[in-house]
Amino acid sequence: MSRVSYRRKRRAHPYMHLEGVDRLEARVKQIMLSADDADKVEPVLLKAADVIADSARSKAPEGPTGNLKRGIRSTLLRRLLGRPAAGAGVDYAIAPHAHLVEFGTSARHQKSGKYTGIGPAKPFLRPAIDESKESVMEIIRRGIKEIIEA
Repeated sequence: MSRVSYRRKRRAHPYMHLEGVDRLEARVKQIMLSADDADKVEPVLLKAADVIADSARSKAPEGPTGNLKRGIRSTLLRRLLGRPAAGAGVDYAIAPHAHLVEFGTSARHQKSGKYTGIGPAKPFLRPAIDESKESVMEIIRRGIKEIIEA
């Protein structure tokens, strides 16, 4: 059981000391670095990335081909320093124009000199990330808690 205590230093700046956090932190690090536990964490991270991808798909504008929405993916990433990772983003093989939609374009001219106009920004990925932050953190929190308690 963790215990919280509050103390004041000389300069009247309060600080908080949590007992038991070191053990919890050590267990989370152990889970993230252990190959067996990392295999348990990956589905949790992928589920969290799915939430962002679903939100981005719902926010992406529908073009004539539908490639932008179809190109939004969630995937497991290569383990960085042995740690599991997952992400949501756009598969540029399917939607190479995604950044132009997300951020917009300035005035454009074709090689022939024909003016093609300004492409206004239609953000879909950043708003999806911002909107999904709390639900993603809750999914990860619950998943890690289940792994720790197992």
